Amino acid sequence: MAGRYESNRIPPPERSRRHALRRAPLPAATKLTEPDRQPQDPGLRRVIRCAACAASVTSEDQAIAVDHGHTHTFPNPHGLVFTIRCFATATGCLTHGAATPEFSWFAGYRWRLALCRECLTHLGWQYLGNGDAFFGLIVAKLRSET
Repeated sequence: MAGRYESNRIPPPERSRRHALRRAPLPAATKLTEPDRQPQDPGLRRVIRCAACAASVTSEDQAIAVDHGHTHTFPNPHGLVFTIRCFATATGCLTHGAATPEFSWFAGYRWRLALCRECLTHLGWQYLGNGDAFFGLIVAKLRSET
């Protein structure tokens, strides 16, 4: 007999979704900072690309820390779990839809969809706060190269 949930696209039962949301509390405040990184060769710029079409989305030099971390893992209200990386800009993304505060993973921020500018794959979300914005991009939808 196959596993209970063979795909992460099949929503788990309501009880599991509620449990996942309780385990991942929302941060009380959001602070944008540069992440702690090892010095890199300034001649090498690591490009972050869409895994579906290889279009350039952003670069490692745009990486930022939000709520004391550059990488975060959160469940959505349907129980799907996303690991995202935060970037100050993502010029290879188009944003779609009106920004909403509902189910935001970052307190004080509204979100809207971020899609690949070339193939329209959902890459993550743009977060809009009071006077600032950043992108939370899904790790599984990205690849990086020098």
